[in-house]
Amino acid sequence: MDASFVLKTNGTILNDAIMDFICVHQLKVVVSIDGPPNVHDRHRLTKQHCPTHSIVLRNLTALLEHDIQCVASVTVHPDTCATLFDNVRKLHEIGIEHIDVGPVYGTVNWSESDIGTLVDSLLYSGRYIREVHSAGGRLEVGPVYHSTEHVGGVLKDSWGCHAASTNLAFLPNGQIVGCSSLAMLTTRYPELIIGDIVGGLYTDALDRFLELAQAGLHRRPNCQSCEAAPNCTGGCLAINLSQNGTPFSPPQFYCRSISMIPAAWRNAWDGETQC
Repeated sequence: MDASFVLKTNGTILNDAIMDFICVHQLKVVVSIDGPPNVHDRHRLTKQHCPTHSIVLRNLTALLEHDIQCVASVTVHPDTCATLFDNVRKLHEIGIEHIDVGPVYGTVNWSESDIGTLVDSLLYSGRYIREVHSAGGRLEVGPVYHSTEHVGGVLKDSWGCHAASTNLAFLPNGQIVGCSSLAMLTTRYPELIIGDIVGGLYTDALDRFLELAQAGLHRRPNCQSCEAAPNCTGGCLAINLSQNGTPFSPPQFYCRSISMIPAAWRNAWDGETQC
């Protein structure tokens, strides 16, 4: 089985050696950039509280100029969700064709009003995707990807996630976890660590984790009567743990986001054949 590698970065460090490594190994690079300076620099500052947008944009542009496959990772906060559609548009206008949108979790509270604004922004982004493609351009915005599995009941009777089964993430300290989102939680949940680059995977820890990650509907009481269940797998394990302290109970903002994907997908792609 072939393996593919993804480098996830805040985009603040790039030099010739790193660029050469990325090019030689044909890595896909995911760069965190939340929009224009007034949005990005609201939450992404250095330890010295200096803005980072200019350097991140410069490095992202350099990657694109080297024909490296890049994804802009846009983290949405409650205080930036109203600007999400405009942020997507502006990122696309500077040449970014792959954007992955995800709400911040674990450190903030999402009000009902904030969730509604997030949902509306994703619906507007769906319409913008259609406009771009109608004009002959290219744009993919997650979670409203053309090939998304969150429409059409594709996930009916599918539960859990691919963490540690088809995905692995390697931390800078050499630890191995099931996915990059879980990597941020290892301090709070050290049981998420399933190996290291020297010793390899820990069999017992891996088995325990897979049992957790792939638990079925019977472990997810909040999902059993949910109308969006055919398009969902029970929520992101990292989001569930971080927001609610349990792997089996997704927060409201996640459930609402999943529920609106079919409508946003129709805004973007209705009339085309899903891949």
